[in-house]
Amino acid sequence: MSGIPPADGPWVTTDFLNFVPELRTDFARRDVGAECVVWSPLSTEPVVLDPLAAVMLAVVDGDASVGELATEVHEEIGVPLETARRQVTTIVDHLGRAGLLTSSISGTTAGEAIAQRDLFVAAPTPCSENASRLGTETIVLRLGRHTVRVACDSRRAARTLRAALADHVVDGDEDTPLAFVLTAPQGLTRTHLLVDRAGFVLSAARGIDAGLHALASHLTALLPPAPGTVRIRARAVTTGDRTVVCLFPLLHSPVIPERDLARSGLRLVDRLALDVDVATGAVTNPRIPWPALRDLDPGRAHVGPGGTSVVTAVLDAGPPIDAPPPTRAVVVAQLAAGGLHGSVGALLDATARLVEGAELHSTQPEITPIVELLRQLGPAAT
Repeated sequence: MSGIPPADGPWVTTDFLNFVPELRTDFARRDVGAECVVWSPLSTEPVVLDPLAAVMLAVVDGDASVGELATEVHEEIGVPLETARRQVTTIVDHLGRAGLLTSSISGTTAGEAIAQRDLFVAAPTPCSENASRLGTETIVLRLGRHTVRVACDSRRAARTLRAALADHVVDGDEDTPLAFVLTAPQGLTRTHLLVDRAGFVLSAARGIDAGLHALASHLTALLPPAPGTVRIRARAVTTGDRTVVCLFPLLHSPVIPERDLARSGLRLVDRLALDVDVATGAVTNPRIPWPALRDLDPGRAHVGPGGTSVVTAVLDAGPPIDAPPPTRAVVVAQLAAGGLHGSVGALLDATARLVEGAELHSTQPEITPIVELLRQLGPAAT
């Protein structure tokens, strides 16, 4: 995608040193601390530039060659010329791969990537497909531009869904893309099970009504977002009056038992995507628009769509315990890369404002450290 001559010598080839890089003028840039986040219309995702690469954005002017830029760095900073050539070569190559140069090429635009990105993090699994066909009733729904299939093994629950969602029920069959599977309590099992198409557990609370409420909440993420908002693929949990956004795979895997969540005062926001106000960065998920489903009682560890809230923390799945949390620029890029709706500029604005006042944390993707950190981020931590 860089579209620039390869560098294959001990440092760079003569052709590369003679290459004159020129920046595009149509990419979005947001400065976040000493770093910056850039998103080219040729790139499927935003890219974080470290402080040195961010400075180079002002130096690459379309007139100086790579060799000349390296000489300027050598003379201004005092690093050895070969070191300067290596640094400039790496940065220019990085800029090219990020789609920021006029020579950059790509087969997919940013707008196409956002439009094609799926709400679900993975494709249907054989297990979830089998569960959606064996002893279940199929309901095909058209929600906005999405036509999806929901499977439910309870006739009563299926009737409730059909009646409540009558305006969205359309003809379809088992070839329609699967979205969710709802399994009712059976025998000595008092809890329902709601999974997405990839088999990730979304709700496992007592009673089928709580499952219907959670399902309805998740379905709202397939409806068109409100004007002035963007939609990003991320999950959240509330604790007291605080809202914590969790980046994948957190809240997907491992599955945190509902009783652990409830005992810790944690409640899941029942949505695979969050709607974020561009002007403020606040989460502004709409309420469930179907009264017959909205009025059902949610599970103890669930809060439905979550409503409007300011994000107080962002949690990432990090490597070892002692590793530092990601930088704000990295988190902005991660969130914006999950954009499902909105322009490049709007997604960067919304996520930058979301992250601006939030605490950033990393945790190992294991139940105990996740729950413990979320508990620490609760009201007692304020």
